[in-house]
This record gives sequence, structure tokens and C-alpha cells, in this order.
Amino acid sequence: MSTTRRPVRALALVSAMAALLLTLSGCLKLDMNLTFNADDTVDGTVVLAVSSSLLETTGMSFDEAFGSEDPFDGEASSSEAYEDDEYVGRTYTFDSIALSEFGDEDMKVTHEDGTFVVDGELDLSGGEETGMSGGEVKVAFTFPGKVESSNGTISGNTVTWEGEAGDVIKIDAVASDSESSGFPVLTLVWVLVGLVLVALVVVITLVLVRRRNARKDGVEPGAAQAYEAVPGAPAAAVPPAPGIIDVPPAATDVPPAAADVPPAPAAGDVPPAPPATPQQD
Repeated sequence: MSTTRRPVRALALVSAMAALLLTLSGCLKLDMNLTFNADDTVDGTVVLAVSSSLLETTGMSFDEAFGSEDPFDGEASSSEAYEDDEYVGRTYTFDSIALSEFGDEDMKVTHEDGTFVVDGELDLSGGEETGMSGGEVKVAFTFPGKVESSNGTISGNTVTWEGEAGDVIKIDAVASDSESSGFPVLTLVWVLVGLVLVALVVVITLVLVRRRNARKDGVEPGAAQAYEAVPGAPAAAVPPAPGIIDVPPAATDVPPAAADVPPAPAAGDVPPAPPATPQQD
């Protein structure tokens, strides 16, 4: 369910206060830091101060010059004295103030369909007849989500506008009421690609290492497995381990005796002994 809120009345009160200060001098300090929350509440601080030299000239304090009444009509949660090297004033603090409590026709802040839209102006001119200028003016709005567009200076979820007393500051901004929750698809894709590449490198490395180790052992990787994979194929011949001397197999075929060797005579075919030599007297 979307909600639409009335314009930020606090800004109109600031403009009125600034106009009062400008009737005395252009030495105004306005430092507004407001945070718009997704639950339609506002937090932050507003510093309103004038030149300390001006107060010394008048002989009055800030509260004496402008009264102790809250310029924000009770919408500020608290306030305290403010002083620096050049300015004296008060700091007004807002703590979870309902956005519906703010409103003016010059400034519109709407919260609808998950988006904050700021459209308006902050009139610090004090009227054309004053002709005042100078001082320090800074307005900063912080949103729950990303700032989509603005005529101010964008830094993260904060938009800042700067000027000086006598200016009419145009304030435009469009911002989300929550941080982006979209799933980072592109990031996931790159992560998956990286994991795949790492896996490929690991697999290739393991294969190369196994092949190198197999060559050192004298066995071609996958040779035995290739024979075993075919049904009925003979077992693969595995070479002997290195360092073992190959001994040739024993001869099984004995060649026959030479053909030109005469056979031994039979027992009955013994030739007669030669005649005896006669003896001489």
C-alpha cells in the first residue's frame, strides 16, 4: 500500500526563520541534515545561527534576539545551544518525527510505490526588498535507498544543496525507499565461470602428472586397459620391469644328426684281423 505525505513543513519554518535573520543581516548559517526513513519518519538536525559579531553589536544573545520559542512549533525532539568560531545559535534535533507532521505548499516530499520524490524550493531571499546575501546554507537529505536523480550533489544515498542567504534554492530529488535487493546475476555468472576454469585447470594438471609418471615407469597409460576393454582379445603384453635381463626361452626343436656321418657297423660284421707279420730269426 502506497502512502503520500504532505510537503515538509519544517522547511517552510526554516525559511521563515531565515527571513527574520535576514532583516538584521545576511550573516546567516543554516545547516540542515535530515534522514527520511522507509517507515515515514524523519531523523536529523537543523542548525540555525547568526554571526556572533552581529550579536555583540546588538548586545543580545541568540535567544534574546529571537525568543526562546521553538521555530519548529514543537516538532523538534530537543534543542541545544550552538556556537563555533563565527556563528551562535541553536541545534534542533528530530528523532523519529512522523513525515505527516511536515508540510507546506512550497515543498513537497511524497513517498509512493517505494519511491521518495522531493520537489520544491527553499526561499532564503527574505523578500525582494531586502537584497541581503552571504552566510552559509547547506541542506542535506539522506534516503533509505539509492538516489535515482537530483539537481543537488549526490554522494551515496545523500543529496546536498548549498547556497547562501538571499538565495532561492531549488530542491529536486528522486530516491528509492530501500537498498537494492536484486540478485547479482552478473556476479554469479562470473563466479561460476571462474569455478569452471579452476576445475578444468585441476583436471588437466592431474592428467598430465599421471602421464608423466607413467612414462617414467615405462608403461604407456591406458595400454593394458585398451586390451581388456575388447571381449576375447588377448592379454596385453606387459614389458618387464626396468633392470631385469631378458632370458631367451629354451630351445624345443633339436636339429637331426648330420647326413654324411656313416652309421656304426653291426656286431656281426666285424672284419677279420690282419695276418700276423712273420718273425725273423
